[in-house]
Amino acid sequence: QNVHFKGQMVWRYHPESKVFEIYAEGGGNTFSLEIDSKGRVFSGTNNGSTRGMHYAQGGYAKKSWGKHGPLTNPYAFGFYEHMRHEGYNERFSQTFSIYEGGAFPTKYNGTVIAANSLHNRVMASRLIPDTSTYRTVDLPPIVLSQDRWFRPVDIKVGPDGCIYLADWYDSRLTHVDPRDNWHKSSGRIYRLKAKNFQPIKPFDLSKASNAELLATMGHNNKWFRQKAVQVLGERGDRSVVPELLKIVKSETDGRSLEALWALNLLHAFDGKLALELLDHNDQHIRRWVVRLLGDARSISQKLAKRLAERAAVEPYAEVRSQLASSAKRFPADAGLPIVQILLRREEDFEDLHIPLLLWWAIEAKTISDREAVVQMFSDPNFWEVPMVDEYVLERIMQRYAMDGSEENLAMCAKLLKLAPGKEQKQKLMVGLLEAFRGQKITDLPAELSKELAEYQKGLGESDLALALRLGNKNAIDRALKMIVDPKANRPTRLLYVEILGQIKHPGAVRPLTSLLSLNGAGTHSLKRVALQSLMNFDDPAIGRSILGRYHSSLLDEHDVRSTAQRVLASRKEWSLLFLAEIDAWRIKAQNVPLDVVQQLALHEDPKIKAIVKKHWGKIRGGTPEEKKKEMARVAKLIKSGKGDLASGQALFKKTCSACHTLFGEGGKAGPKLTGYERDNLNFMLLAVVDPSAAIREEFTNFLVVTDDGRTVTGLIEEQTTKTLTLKDVKGQKVLINKAEVEILKALDISLMPDGLTKTLTDQQVRDLFAYVMSRTPSRKTAKVSGQ
Repeated sequence: QNVHFKGQMVWRYHPESKVFEIYAEGGGNTFSLEIDSKGRVFSGTNNGSTRGMHYAQGGYAKKSWGKHGPLTNPYAFGFYEHMRHEGYNERFSQTFSIYEGGAFPTKYNGTVIAANSLHNRVMASRLIPDTSTYRTVDLPPIVLSQDRWFRPVDIKVGPDGCIYLADWYDSRLTHVDPRDNWHKSSGRIYRLKAKNFQPIKPFDLSKASNAELLATMGHNNKWFRQKAVQVLGERGDRSVVPELLKIVKSETDGRSLEALWALNLLHAFDGKLALELLDHNDQHIRRWVVRLLGDARSISQKLAKRLAERAAVEPYAEVRSQLASSAKRFPADAGLPIVQILLRREEDFEDLHIPLLLWWAIEAKTISDREAVVQMFSDPNFWEVPMVDEYVLERIMQRYAMDGSEENLAMCAKLLKLAPGKEQKQKLMVGLLEAFRGQKITDLPAELSKELAEYQKGLGESDLALALRLGNKNAIDRALKMIVDPKANRPTRLLYVEILGQIKHPGAVRPLTSLLSLNGAGTHSLKRVALQSLMNFDDPAIGRSILGRYHSSLLDEHDVRSTAQRVLASRKEWSLLFLAEIDAWRIKAQNVPLDVVQQLALHEDPKIKAIVKKHWGKIRGGTPEEKKKEMARVAKLIKSGKGDLASGQALFKKTCSACHTLFGEGGKAGPKLTGYERDNLNFMLLAVVDPSAAIREEFTNFLVVTDDGRTVTGLIEEQTTKTLTLKDVKGQKVLINKAEVEILKALDISLMPDGLTKTLTDQQVRDLFAYVMSRTPSRKTAKVSGQ
């Protein structure tokens, strides 16, 4: 088959069956792959504050949503994180090996050895069980260098037990810098060896006898053990099967796992052997039996029953994790009984992988095996299981409702009917509301409408959300009164303000506008949400109402005015009114943030573009040649004098911290700067002077134009099958129905303004660079920042 797939994931391809498969998805930009001696799968990462990812088969892990989009399964409804980590938190350990070479001191056995090219070092970290996954704790670095050119980009453990490092050896590291200043003739390979290292003699495993290969499976270096298995498999000589069976069945032979792998490669693993090995004393034998059975995707009734029995008594979390992964791959009649038993294992309630793996196993059967799912929920006791209550009820209702087909909406009705009590029905309703977030609920089948009508009887003031989505007139009237009632519960008011905007009820415009005149502590959140809800209504009067309150102190708090600016910039008519105020000097142009200016300029209107050019000039600041000259000017300034850290910190807070985090302070709309190579002036010059030259994909600014005329920009925070969520530089989110989107495209303009250095004095340039390029804040700046 021809396969085209882009994304963050671990994939595999079977050379005999010709099947391509995503083993697990996610990983925060996976730079490497490592399979340890027990067959666990890991990768390095471009993510911060972690050494990497441990993958559960069939799982969905954290990924860079803006860079590679949503998960391939829109109904995953969750993901697991990178391995938890203690120690150095610099970004990034893009590639690592788990040391099992047998030549280093004992303390390094099983440790993660990670290349860190950004900081010119090689890290060592202990790998420690953490529920069914792992965490890492740093040991002292094993390689430190003052040579800025030392860039270890790949790492492997060799047959001799030494660690081999591929060193890029270049003064620059970033691949997105458009300047061609690479050092193209350098590059090195280093070897880390033990003090008593003795070179090994030349060898050729392909010429070894079967007996020699079987002996090699017990080698103290993982490289030899795994290569011996590979050669046995490729050789295809089934005469070794009897000896392999003896080894795998032994309770004491350290080669048993390698023997199992070899038997599988020789097509000698079958159901009979699986039944024998499910009681093996080695947990990894049991885990791999479950794994291999799952890979076959079919299973006998006898084995299915035996696996369910094993699920009830299995003492090791990693085996239970694999049972959950394989249950997803089995037919429903074999997989769902295993899932039901594992859900009752209360010790896994807070496991970092297992609860979600069990949900994904159920989700895989929701469409293909609806009746089996109904049967599972027909048991009232099943609803009472803590893991079902916490991880399954909301998600399964959301799954069926988001699909929206008549058959699946009928499943929603069946679940409501089967729910044994009010608490369970409420959980289902949360899932239903999440499925229709940002939308009005219409055209429901009669059976589901009947169940919802029954549920709505006697709803209290705090339970109107569903009725609002359904367009219930009484509920809308009650909500309109509640949002302007200062005595009403504030979180409930915020929810109803948001929903009234999403369902675009015309009667909501006046009360939503009245919220902008609220006075008193804590009202800023209501004003911000009211402004964002008003964005959904195509009414010129709304723009005039916002501008009428623009200079009021009521909007001058907690970023309410900045929200108003972005709302005004979202529609052409409102933008013209906004710009007229700026052109008349009633609003100062320098007080409008650049991202708002960029948003205004995106409207296809000559009047808007003319006023934007008049007050702000070109959005892109200069030609490439002009920017090179500016970089040279700034470099000369920095080298000619000393900057003040405290003044630089104040400038950073004013100009940069809305988007960037440094030393624990700042926003998240741009990359965290703490772990960057900030002491490299050449790197920092490009980032500050020409930020649009190299935009990291996960921080790409997107444009959305809707069919009712809204123009919104921001980072993609989340995507579902029906909605898109954008986040602006202030961290405020806008939810948009995909059905209303006419244009969705990435912009080549960074949220960070061009020409920042031109707005600063010479000394301010020195101060800002001194602070940003400092290794750690001084005592003086630390006191100022409260750190």
